[in-house]
Amino acid sequence: MDIKRFFDTVNHQSLKTLIRKNIADENALKIIDAIIDSFRVCKGPQGDMGIPLGNATSQLFANIYLHELDDFIKQELRERYYLRYCDDFIILSSNRNHLKSLIPHIQKFLHHHLQLELHPKKLIIRKVNQGIDFVGYVLFLKHKLVRIRTKQRMKKRLKEAYGSYLQGKMEDVELDQRLQSYLGILSHANEYQLSLAVKNAYWVRTSDFR
Repeated sequence: MDIKRFFDTVNHQSLKTLIRKNIADENALKIIDAIIDSFRVCKGPQGDMGIPLGNATSQLFANIYLHELDDFIKQELRERYYLRYCDDFIILSSNRNHLKSLIPHIQKFLHHHLQLELHPKKLIIRKVNQGIDFVGYVLFLKHKLVRIRTKQRMKKRLKEAYGSYLQGKMEDVELDQRLQSYLGILSHANEYQLSLAVKNAYWVRTSDFR
């Protein structure tokens, strides 16, 4: 499951209320409130909404906000096999009907308590042997692969970077840094052949210039 437009729809007042559950220092709260109020996507029926996607504080705020969902799924629904990374989460069960029955409960909780909605196109029930698409990888029982979209984006960006390098617009060190970044992504998956192909295509070409 995935939250629809999560960062754009975080309610400022709800977030401030949740933060105040654990922080009492007024000076700290003033700073936190200023950070939250410095960005707004839109004004909804219950106040300002939205936190910036790239801010380091937004990752923290996201965990504070969705900790309520964690508690609901673990404590109220009593689901044992639950994983969440930011607004992307998984529930595992051997009973397909049980998984289907959870959906309306989660939808209701998100709507009433957090003013959020599930993304209708990212609500998927599938068998583990079909692969679970999660945090950039497709997970299987005994191995994991990089998403096809991620591979395509990686190849496109490396090709563009190499083109810039040939035109003298990019230093070999910068090209190598970009290559190492993608090799790092591939190293967490069973993608040896792709890693080798990428190295042969780009790393060898820059090695003479170091």
